[in-house]
Amino acid sequence: MMSAAHEQAENIYELNALVYLEALSNTLSPSEQGEHYQVIRLSLLGLQKGEPAIFELALRLVAQKLGIKSKAIKEDLARSTEPPAAKEARELLEQMGQTRTLRLAQDFVDGKLWFGVIAGGEKLLVNSDRELLILPKVPRDLTVKDNGFDYCRLSKEGILHFLSGGSATGYELLADLRSFFTRFAVFRDKRIPLLLATWVLGTYLYTVFRVFPYLALRSPDKRCGKSRVLDLLSLVAFNASQRVTNPTEAQIFRGPSRNGGALLLDEIESLKNADKENYAGLLAVLNSGFERGGSVSRMAKDAKGNFQEVSFETYCPRALAGISKTAETLEDRSIIILMQRKLARERLERFSPSKLGEEAQALRDRCYIWALTHAADLAAVYDGADKMFPTLSSLDDRARDLWEPLISITAATDVERNDEHRTLTDELTALSLDLCQIRNGTAEDSTNVLVLKALQAIFDQKRQEGLWQSQAAVLLAPEELARLMKEKLGWEKLSSRGLATLLNPLGLYSKHTWGEARGRRYHLSEDHLKDLASRYGEESPGEETNTDAT
Repeated sequence: MMSAAHEQAENIYELNALVYLEALSNTLSPSEQGEHYQVIRLSLLGLQKGEPAIFELALRLVAQKLGIKSKAIKEDLARSTEPPAAKEARELLEQMGQTRTLRLAQDFVDGKLWFGVIAGGEKLLVNSDRELLILPKVPRDLTVKDNGFDYCRLSKEGILHFLSGGSATGYELLADLRSFFTRFAVFRDKRIPLLLATWVLGTYLYTVFRVFPYLALRSPDKRCGKSRVLDLLSLVAFNASQRVTNPTEAQIFRGPSRNGGALLLDEIESLKNADKENYAGLLAVLNSGFERGGSVSRMAKDAKGNFQEVSFETYCPRALAGISKTAETLEDRSIIILMQRKLARERLERFSPSKLGEEAQALRDRCYIWALTHAADLAAVYDGADKMFPTLSSLDDRARDLWEPLISITAATDVERNDEHRTLTDELTALSLDLCQIRNGTAEDSTNVLVLKALQAIFDQKRQEGLWQSQAAVLLAPEELARLMKEKLGWEKLSSRGLATLLNPLGLYSKHTWGEARGRRYHLSEDHLKDLASRYGEESPGEETNTDAT
């Protein structure tokens, strides 16, 4: 809470710093100390220039009341300028667009990776240049964005090792992460642990990428290891949450905005149990959160208790686990991993998180250090992914978006080996092609694909019956087409209005028709159905697709 001296000041530039400081309590929290320093900062600047003796007295009071050393204050004020009112308009104009945002939890700016760190109740920043900075020391062209950052899992020992020149070897780190997963979970495809290891390392660098894939863990039944994999991810992924079931919408968008960590959602099918409005809100947040710049706007109270519209960033790594399929839009943003139940003869280590604390911390520290020392090189690989990974050209655009960050990571680790082999890159690339068959199968089961298959079957049936042979299209009344579609799809009911809801987005409308088939009719032509199948059905190899839209 601000002091009485602050509340009574009519002009912040004429504030008496000595009176203000004398009125302050000696038991302020670090955040309150920083707030009060900002209040008197301009006043101190004026004293420094006009009354040096009083300025020195004020410095002693600041050190006593606010815990800030005189040297730090003088360095801070040396970077200061006159209040905006004293600047020329052109000088202000020249500064437009020069300040950029630096997200406190994790960010990649100008080829440099930054992580927020909490030490002694203070928030610090460590970057790829092996600098550990207090927030006032951040370059002036960067504005630190802090949405309540309060969680960092980089240890003191890890920070000191990095600052003293320490490094981590990527391919050894991926091997150890891979082993970490195989010790506690069974995977039918032995390449899946490499995928999980690469995804974990990627969570420490996801701000480098335009898109970072969700993981979707699915199984035909319970007790197939999905929750165990989430537990393992929670130990090693960047600022990861614990397993979350039945999340609220606020949990899904406030967490990424505050600490930027991996969000782990279990029993994802339970989201459908939310009421229609809440489910739509949850999906909106999740749908926007796999791509950099994703955000949602919500109403929130300001310091005075008034509601105002606030934008929350939603971009962060997420892993989703469930038995049934998730929404089509989520699966389209995910790499799908099919889990299976462990056989009695398949032996695993007993999972005990409390016994894995030191091991997990060591793995996390290595992930932080590798990320800090390789972010710029990785960004260069990712920027050239189109040319570097030609094998991915057979995937659709969205699938390539999902896999390129991960394969860029394996490519960067393969380079460290200095043997010209692309062992990890080739292995993960082959896995991407195989898993995209699951993705294509998922797409084939989507509502649009099923509807198009039913329409094609009805069109072929009518032609075989000898009807409409002389016509360019098959004409069917809404009621008749609804009945036939219901039969082909195996649905219990489908009204004419429900049929319109299915077909109108595909560009199929009932039209007024004259002649023998008078009234409203759907016109089904062979060319139109083929065109729709090429757009929404199973894709031909090498065919271009537009997956930018949901």
